[in-house]
Amino acid sequence: MDMLTSTITAAKRVILSVGSGDGSQQAAIVKSGHHNIISTFFDNEQAVIAKYGKAREHITLLREKSAVLFEVDATELHSHPRLTKKKFDVIIFTFPHTGVSNFACGYSGPNPVSIESNKQLI
Repeated sequence: MDMLTSTITAAKRVILSVGSGDGSQQAAIVKSGHHNIISTFFDNEQAVIAKYGKAREHITLLREKSAVLFEVDATELHSHPRLTKKKFDVIIFTFPHTGVSNFACGYSGPNPVSIESNKQLI
């Protein structure tokens, strides 16, 4: 059993996934039998589906078995109406996008502003 599966099995309570990408990791959690998960996405549903080829499939499964929220800013979780009064046993923080470009003109590597914005988010 891998670390993620054993952690989820141990918790068996409420999981919050922040920055869910295409929803594949969250769908795998649901397929493993854990349905008490809220998967959040920064973008709206149409943008997620446009960005990621299999997102529609994952989102469909997540909706059938758990909860899905779009347009959730990870820096504002404390003020989100569906999240403010919930308690979570496990928070999966899959390095959500802060909205700052990962690459910038004039830099050969990662954008220092992007790195700083991720540090601030954490």
